Amino acid sequence: MAMNDILIRFIPIGTQRVKGAFDSSLDSLNRFSASIRKLSLGTRGFRMELLSVMFFGMGMDRMFSGLLKPTLDLIGAFDLMNLSLAVGLLPTGIALLDNFIAPLSEKFMELDPSVQGLIGTFAVFGMIVGKVLFFIGALLLGIGGLIMFFGPIVIPILVFVAALLFIASAIIFLIWLFKNWDKVSNKLKFSIAGLSIIIGSLLLFLSPLFGWIFIIIGAIILLMFVVKNWGKITGWLKEKWKAFFDWIIEKWNSIKETVSNMIPEPIKKIGGAIKSGFNKIFNKKQFGGFIPQTGMYQLHAGEQVIPANQTLSFAPIINISTTSGGLDISRLKSELNESWARQLGSLARR
Repeated sequence: MAMNDILIRFIPIGTQRVKGAFDSSLDSLNRFSASIRKLSLGTRGFRMELLSVMFFGMGMDRMFSGLLKPTLDLIGAFDLMNLSLAVGLLPTGIALLDNFIAPLSEKFMELDPSVQGLIGTFAVFGMIVGKVLFFIGALLLGIGGLIMFFGPIVIPILVFVAALLFIASAIIFLIWLFKNWDKVSNKLKFSIAGLSIIIGSLLLFLSPLFGWIFIIIGAIILLMFVVKNWGKITGWLKEKWKAFFDWIIEKWNSIKETVSNMIPEPIKKIGGAIKSGFNKIFNKKQFGGFIPQTGMYQLHAGEQVIPANQTLSFAPIINISTTSGGLDISRLKSELNESWARQLGSLARR
């Protein structure tokens, strides 16, 4: 077989093998570069974990450099290093001085004083802005880190402490209000109670704990008002009930009179005769009434018969006690009504 035939047969095979090896090397390089990229980049193009690695490395450097610093200072290592750098880089420093620093300094010195002042003002302004931005960034970053790290523990504790302080303040306020109850006007009491209940109802959607505290404060103030003014409240209710009952009796009598005027006289006489006969038959006199004629009547236990030539009279004993605050007319009226009712009831039971 000729050499040309051998080359023609084996060159394609060798080319394919070289191409396969090259592709395999490219795949390896791609995988390596992808792994490097994953180490340095995150999903948004920046890997936040590297900041932690950097700060951790800085901390390690400071710690171990601090351990070696006293020894290096003792042997003069830093002075020797500074001197070595100064001597070794002296040609570079001289070149920079001749070609850059000295001409720049000369140009700056030749500037107009107003331009120099403008440049200095701009530098001071930049320094101030930089320090302010650094302070704001460091402060907010620190606060954010504290919240993220200690938030799950500290925030519930702060809420609990705030709730305890608020409850203690509410109890102190209620004690003060109870001791100075007469010095505070009723309008202010009702305003505080109503406002507390309204605020509590709104806070139920945001913070149920503080909402219920406000509602309980308002309810306690209303309960204190009822307890402190129980006598006045009952007297007022009795007075309103008596006024309502008198109004009902008045309207009933008016209706009875109107209906009675509408009934013809013959029908009235017939009704009176029926009523008189009914009373004679059943002797219905236990509720009182005039005895038109002599006859047999049934008396009930506890009833008393008064002759026609005598009048009903009694002398009730009424004790009225007043307080140092003066005489309360409404309370006096209520006590007189109760005393008269008790005396009349005991007289009726004789």
